[in-house]
Amino acid sequence: MEYLYFFDNASLSIWVIEYLKQRNNFPLEYVTVIYSSGGWLIRIKFGGYVEPKLEANFRAVMDEFGYACVPSMIMMAALASLAEGQTPTAVMQRYRIAIVAHGKPSRDEIEAFQRQFIQGAGSCPQSLR
Repeated sequence: MEYLYFFDNASLSIWVIEYLKQRNNFPLEYVTVIYSSGGWLIRIKFGGYVEPKLEANFRAVMDEFGYACVPSMIMMAALASLAEGQTPTAVMQRYRIAIVAHGKPSRDEIEAFQRQFIQGAGSCPQSLR
């Protein structure tokens, strides 16, 4: 089972990562976090069966803070490349997207990206707050 959600800012994305880490009953295979100028795309891939009630609760939480989305064709190709085992660096170079994290979820990767982006740009867009 795979879910794609879009979140408006880094704080919500970090919250989602922490939420997933606290749920030991989710058969989490990997999480992909991609930053775009308008916000954060998070792909959540479960590697096994999720009980219907647990899935409904998960979707309700995700819908509360973000929204399910259908990515562009380029983004779909990039996500497929990651799923096939290509490295995030190779995928970033090929598709010109900012992959912040791929694999086990970590808030540290999002926070490091925030700092580097803000330092390089000299300002903080709303989506990085």
